Amino acid sequence: DKNKQGIIAAQSGDIKEAQRLFMEAFAETPNNEGLFLNVARSMAMQRKHQELLIYFDHANFLSQSKFRKQFELILLFHLQYFQQIFET
Repeated sequence: DKNKQGIIAAQSGDIKEAQRLFMEAFAETPNNEGLFLNVARSMAMQRKHQELLIYFDHANFLSQSKFRKQFELILLFHLQYFQQIFET
């Protein structure tokens, strides 16, 4: 299972590999909100803010999702962090 492999990769510190695995898993089941959030978290951990915004923009199913708030919080936290880097 690619999601489990992605979790193992993330736990071992290989976030790039984790993202790749999560994206493959999400491509196989594109309505899986948990996989969507795993991809988003892996992008955020790599500070791929622009990619994360684009990814969020294409996630039409989130409008009906119970995970929408969680994803918005991930996005907000990382955008605030990104902004602080440029202000210092």
